[in-house]
Amino acid sequence: MIRILLTISLALGFLCCDTLEAENWPGWRGPRGDGTSIDEGVPTEWDGATGKNILWKTPIPGKGHASPIIWKDRVFVVSCLPDKKTRVLVALDRRSGKPVWQTDVLKADLETKHSLNSRASGTPVTDGKLVYVTFFETAGGMVPAPNVGNERLITPGRM
Repeated sequence: MIRILLTISLALGFLCCDTLEAENWPGWRGPRGDGTSIDEGVPTEWDGATGKNILWKTPIPGKGHASPIIWKDRVFVVSCLPDKKTRVLVALDRRSGKPVWQTDVLKADLETKHSLNSRASGTPVTDGKLVYVTFFETAGGMVPAPNVGNERLITPGRM
């Protein structure tokens, strides 16, 4: 949860301007895919401890590494609730950070993962009409991982 909170805090420090007229951020690395913003006066420094240039902080249930996206008055982020084996999409109010809604996207057994990764790492994307997310659905059982230096078992499945 701390990683998600930090990610949202950092992203909002420079993406969530005080006006709703600010540029939409529909996917990873923004509208042009290069991490740039055409908005003026965007903070280039922020500090989570002091709150410098941070509009709000909101705890997100579960664990995830995905970047938040922004469309109009909403911030969207994904998370995995390991105890419930559920992957969720969460919508927050852009101005206040308050949760607006949360929806279950996938309920499935937990897949194996790299120790530095999460089960909610894919950044959502939107076209302004729908929000698209990706999660891994396990197929059951374990198989040897192909093309790795050290043998290990992984969970097969599909995105």
